[in-house]
Amino acid sequence: MLQASQGALAHTAKPNWSIALLNTKMEQETMSIQMQPLLNTDGLAQITGTSKSYWEKMRMRKEGPRHIVAKGFVRYRWSDVEAWISAHEVSALGDL
Repeated sequence: MLQASQGALAHTAKPNWSIALLNTKMEQETMSIQMQPLLNTDGLAQITGTSKSYWEKMRMRKEGPRHIVAKGFVRYRWSDVEAWISAHEVSALGDL
């Protein structure tokens, strides 16, 4: 229902918050993945405890995680970084 409030229209109906709630854990996980920011090379180096030049060299050799280049800026999706790390995991027995 709309009513006039100091010359402006104001909506007095209560919002339906149940629509905004995510119902399942899968929806919550999907939403959190979609909302993760992209990492730049500095951020990736900081998170992994390595140097920016390490990741630049990895890109040049095409050995690093998948990345995005847009207007000269390099960005990494966290999911691509995680996949790359998992693919390079070595067990305690030294399996590759």
